[in-house]
Amino acid sequence: MTDLAELTGPPVDRYNRYKLPKRDDLTKRVSYTRATTVAASPNDMHGLMEWSKKQVAIGMGRRPDLVQLAASANPDDKNKFRQIVEEAEEAGGATTKRNTGTAVHAAIEEHNRGNTPPLLFSSEVEQYCAALAEAGLTPVPELVERIVVNHEHMIAGTPDIGLKDVDGNLYVGDLKTGSVEYPAAMAIQLAIYATAHNLVSTNFAEYE
Repeated sequence: MTDLAELTGPPVDRYNRYKLPKRDDLTKRVSYTRATTVAASPNDMHGLMEWSKKQVAIGMGRRPDLVQLAASANPDDKNKFRQIVEEAEEAGGATTKRNTGTAVHAAIEEHNRGNTPPLLFSSEVEQYCAALAEAGLTPVPELVERIVVNHEHMIAGTPDIGLKDVDGNLYVGDLKTGSVEYPAAMAIQLAIYATAHNLVSTNFAEYE
């Protein structure tokens, strides 16, 4: 099997949806809606937007130069205000937790693949391993970051890991490094993964 860690994934359309082979004609590709898009709820977006606006306000308070830029910019200059907002979010710490979460996620992914993760994240990896051991589950390296598809509803997604118990039963898992404020959305996402019809093979040309 091709080393999954070296794969970059299938092409995506302008909406960042996977373009995958049709089930009945592998020579043609169609766009599949992302599982995360289906699972997202209005409450998720509302909470995210409120948090984002708060980080912008904090960043503007920390960066008087951004306040000056906003005051002098043409109100119709969308690109300028997009730049100001992005810099304000960063100054307000919006990217800090996201970057840390991404790094922890990558370290645990390395562990799931059977590789040695960076020592910097040994504590987080140990906590993850302890939680799996308590649940009686072990990672399946061949099922790390594998794309799954539901042909009936044209949905595709990438669960973080496949897990198995002592009896050989398979489970799907997804890592969350932040707070879980909307568990229903997570349940929908996992249900989509668990009931998918196929795995996309490593060469992205056929289904398993």
